[in-house]
Amino acid sequence: MNPLIILFLFFIGINSYASSNLDETTNKISAILEESEINLKDFSFSFQNVEHQTPLISVNSKQKRHPASLIKIITTLVALELLGPNFKWETIFSTDGQIVNNSLNGNLFVKGGGDPFLTIEDIWKIVYEFRKLDIQHIKGNIFLDNTIFSDMNVSANNFGTRLYEVNPNALMTNFKWMDFLIQINSSGVEISHFPPFKNIHIKNFLKVTNKSCISKNIKLKFEESAVKNNVLISGEIPKSCKKYKLSRSILTPEDYFFSLLQFIWETNNNGQFPTKYSLKKYDPNLKVLIKWQSRPLASIVRSTNKWSNNLMSKTLLYSLGSHQVKKTDSTVVERGLQLVNSFLAKNELASETLRLVDGSGLEREVRASTDDITSVLNFAWKRDIRPEFVSSLSIAGKDGTTRNLFKNLSLGNAARIKTGTLKGVISAGGYVFSKSGNIYSFAAIFNSTNLNKDHARNSLGEIIKTLIEKY
Repeated sequence: MNPLIILFLFFIGINSYASSNLDETTNKISAILEESEINLKDFSFSFQNVEHQTPLISVNSKQKRHPASLIKIITTLVALELLGPNFKWETIFSTDGQIVNNSLNGNLFVKGGGDPFLTIEDIWKIVYEFRKLDIQHIKGNIFLDNTIFSDMNVSANNFGTRLYEVNPNALMTNFKWMDFLIQINSSGVEISHFPPFKNIHIKNFLKVTNKSCISKNIKLKFEESAVKNNVLISGEIPKSCKKYKLSRSILTPEDYFFSLLQFIWETNNNGQFPTKYSLKKYDPNLKVLIKWQSRPLASIVRSTNKWSNNLMSKTLLYSLGSHQVKKTDSTVVERGLQLVNSFLAKNELASETLRLVDGSGLEREVRASTDDITSVLNFAWKRDIRPEFVSSLSIAGKDGTTRNLFKNLSLGNAARIKTGTLKGVISAGGYVFSKSGNIYSFAAIFNSTNLNKDHARNSLGEIIKTLIEKY
């Protein structure tokens, strides 16, 4: 037989096998969704080799959907590309005075840099740096500069007290995290708080019940009073609970930063610290005492994607905007979005189905198709920042947001995933390292007003396992 005919028949056989294999996988996905009682019209899916231009498997892949936190992969990718993996935020401490006999005789000026991961541990280290400068007491005033994101435009309904609702600020510290410790004893209910700031006043309206200590019987209402720094806690808690912790984000970022610095300063060797602060624009001619640098961006991106941190992803967008030349007709958020969209367009990643709003995926107007997501993933795989980007994704079933989702599927280290969850939304995307040695990108989005999230997550796990084993 003619060698060309043999070669032709060989390729026909290969293509027929590949087509049959894809049809079998598509049917398997349909069966998994049907078993989970999920309507195919509520589901989008894309699966493609990272080296190829077209999807291997495509289910409603061009349909515009809400991706929830899956959109963070775009924010983090663009930040890594434009700011660089080693980019750091700076919090600068300066003075107009002199150090004399363990005291700073003069004012302390603090310029916030927008560090999204300035923690309580960092504040301890900062205070230690002051002690190394032989500064134990401050005999002057405290001035804070919070202007780096001063023109940000955030809708009022985004200011809540839950930790995931925290918005960026030049002086954001410890996510404004406050633990309220509720203890029930013979005399009633006692509520304490940590950190134990002096300026927090708790109004306790809790009622004790004789119900069992299960979540549905714990009905707590938390609100900040119109009176500054007054916190009202009301509702019901069963006596059998004995101890309960309620974590919330309270105070303005400036109040929280000042209060935490004051608390740790005074705790350390009885240092003397002013009782109040004022806001003032930073003077670059002041004498710099400490330049505190954040963790590098690569580390921030890992926390952002693995744990789906909303504050960090928003801060990345704001930081992009703050490093662009300022325009009088746009906010820092708008400038950040302009940079992201320009980057996407320049690299042929923009599309009619892709719409970013806040960088985190919380806003209901955010949209993307699964093809949009896999295009970004394939692009990232070919870039210099691939190590930082890929390592920021959760190892399926082992860490981050997927640590409990796929742990029973025995996936090993075969999938790196970013997830998303909102009311009516379950999403995931990332990379699959198949048994054949090939590497694939994938994206899945479930959107439905009546979505059963457990069913969606279970079906997603089965689909990922199928892909790893078959390809």
